[in-house]
Amino acid sequence: MMLKCGVRHALVGLAIVASSRGAAAQDTTTSADRSLFAADTPLQMTVHTDIRALLRDRGEERTDHKGTARVSRTDGGVDSAAIELRTRGVFRRRPAVCPFPPLRLSISRRAGRHTPFEGERRIKLVTHCRNTDQYEQYVLQEYLIYRAYALLTDLSLRTRLARITYEDAAGREKPVTRFGILIEHEDRLAERHRMRVLEDTGTHIARLDPAQTVFMAVFQYFIGNTDWSIRALHNIVLLADSAGRVFPVPYDFDWAGVIATRYAQPDTSLPIRSVKERLYSGYCGVLEDFEPVFARFRERRAAIEALYDLEPLERDEREKARRYYAEFYRLIDDPARVRREMLKLCQ
Repeated sequence: MMLKCGVRHALVGLAIVASSRGAAAQDTTTSADRSLFAADTPLQMTVHTDIRALLRDRGEERTDHKGTARVSRTDGGVDSAAIELRTRGVFRRRPAVCPFPPLRLSISRRAGRHTPFEGERRIKLVTHCRNTDQYEQYVLQEYLIYRAYALLTDLSLRTRLARITYEDAAGREKPVTRFGILIEHEDRLAERHRMRVLEDTGTHIARLDPAQTVFMAVFQYFIGNTDWSIRALHNIVLLADSAGRVFPVPYDFDWAGVIATRYAQPDTSLPIRSVKERLYSGYCGVLEDFEPVFARFRERRAAIEALYDLEPLERDEREKARRYYAEFYRLIDDPARVRREMLKLCQ
């Protein structure tokens, strides 16, 4: 399912030492770019479309549904843009799982002009899945995982939390207001780092940048996520630089153990019974190979924990996440536990 252990540790050690920050290229974004993702404050947004028709369209041959996005400005005004919406995802697109599935927003260059969407052609939207407070808490926690990853590496997808009101253009559904996550398209990420997106499955392990791949796998272990695959391009974007090196970038963290959504369960092929159990599934190596990566997590620990002061996040969820992360930090400070619990499959 995932990238398995078995690569000689020399490859890992040399690459981690040579590139301890894991970033492949300098972020070339100027201050005038990415207005949508330039701020951390939640965006106030309204989506106006035929909600019932949109939510019923979940098959393999889905269509785009016309709508309007209105965004409140800090000066009290409103920016409006014509958009098209489509349901997306695989598991969360199932009606039994998510009555309100994730969406993709498409904006033409002309429609986005002079709005926060300028320059953004396609945006992923993580929705609340179910119209309950518990599922909204899941959205907030997934957003914080994206933020944590961005604190650790520049090679990450940009996100923006949004307070979204969904209005039914046909007047058949009552308006619903919930938090959602806006995620930049991977093409924008590639453009920012002067790379290109690879869409082929089965990428050979020798092409992967060891430093970034190890770091990414340790982050998945940090959050307790096993729902990813490099070879199958499952919840992973692959970027290639001009030298042909390939860098994995993760997304979709709703199955992470730190969140422990009600629907998340590990693959039956894995030797764990709950998503709360951590399982490392990356490059193999000796403990010394991983110390530069562990050091990065230690350095950013306070900043990551501070993310969870996000006010809409309930206190119990905040403390649960911090306890989950604290266990990771206890483990990486105990060499015997790292060898026994994290690297056990590699041995």
